[in-house]
Amino acid sequence: MAGWQRHATIIKKSDDNNRQWRLINLHKEKVTLNVTPCLITKNMRAVIHAAIAGIGITCLPRIACADTITAGKLVHILPEWTS
Repeated sequence: MAGWQRHATIIKKSDDNNRQWRLINLHKEKVTLNVTPCLITKNMRAVIHAAIAGIGITCLPRIACADTITAGKLVHILPEWTS
C-alpha cells in the first residue's frame, strides 16, 4: 500500500465525490485514501487518457479499464485491493 502518495492523482467528478478512495482487500480489510487530485473531470474517457498519458494515477471501476490494462496501457498498481 505504501508509495501511492508519491503520484499525482486523477479523479472523476461525481455528486458523491469527496476526494477519498475507499478500498478493500481479499481479507476484507478496509482502507480510506485521501487524495489531492491534479486533475478532476466529469468524463471517464478523459480520466483514462490522462492516466495513460502518465499525468497521474486513478481509481477506476474494473469494467471501465479492463481492456486498457489487458492491452498493457495501464497497470493495476494495487492489485490486492479493489474499490
